[in-house]
Amino acid sequence: TDPTISKAAMAGIRIPGQNARVLRAMVSLFPVVIYLNANSKFMAYGGGIFRDPECELSPINHAVVVEGYNYDPANADNSYWIVR
Repeated sequence: TDPTISKAAMAGIRIPGQNARVLRAMVSLFPVVIYLNANSKFMAYGGGIFRDPECELSPINHAVVVEGYNYDPANADNSYWIVR
């Protein structure tokens, strides 16, 4: 991993169906590219866990690499994806 590349923690990403479970399984093996709607709030991200409950699923206009996650089935507020 290149230490000069910024990392972010993102929570509340809406993934249709059971795909979140599949994504967790894949990310446990290797980094995965996903595409998302990077709105102005996302582009202004400055640190911590990014949450935007108003984020829309489209338009898809940005790619990120998911390289890890924290999953807490008992408390969704503690779950997030680690992206760069």
